[in-house]
Amino acid sequence: MKVRGQAASPYTADHSASTTRLPLTLQDTPQSISVITEQRIADQNLTNLRDVLDNTTGVSSTAYDSERVVFWSRGFQIENMSYDGVPVASSLNIGSADASLDTSIYERIEVIRGATGLLSGSGSPSTNINFVRKHADSRTAQANVTLSYGKWNTQRETLDASAPLNASGSVRGRFVAAHEEGDSYLDRYHQQKNVAYGVIDADLGEDTTLSVGYDWQKTRPTGVT
Repeated sequence: MKVRGQAASPYTADHSASTTRLPLTLQDTPQSISVITEQRIADQNLTNLRDVLDNTTGVSSTAYDSERVVFWSRGFQIENMSYDGVPVASSLNIGSADASLDTSIYERIEVIRGATGLLSGSGSPSTNINFVRKHADSRTAQANVTLSYGKWNTQRETLDASAPLNASGSVRGRFVAAHEEGDSYLDRYHQQKNVAYGVIDADLGEDTTLSVGYDWQKTRPTGVT
């Protein structure tokens, strides 16, 4: 008799469908992939996308000034991005991913190094960033509130609440909000950021779930370079 087991780790994902749409283990995925989970984001206080990518293998960043950041991988700018596995067009007024994106609304961020033309079409052969958003997956009411205060008078508050919307729990809702503001080593610099995200998940069958959500972020820096 053979007994096989697999230890679950909060710092990795069991499966990923970012490269082929098939839920493969990371070992079976035919590309180099890094998964930055919600637990790692919380433990390392990675509050924005630049924090995440600067802690990802094979990715580097350069800054033009206090706000504009460009990310690089395998010698090319990172231009390919997707949300929940669906490719999106990068903004025309920036050359790379938005470094200020807040991480509070994501369950994990997957970084697939190399070309991902199978799903994203033609594009940069650098890396694809897949943002996997949080979903209303709890059938009981729960909430999590965090408060932090750090250097340069930086303060941050987050709320993550979810609850069933009917008696059976087949329809559920989740709401995430974050507020952050603080100064910098730069004189007269100040940044304020507000984030809100809501999603409703409804089970249409045993294997089918309908999700409707909306996320919003406003970042307002002053005294920029």
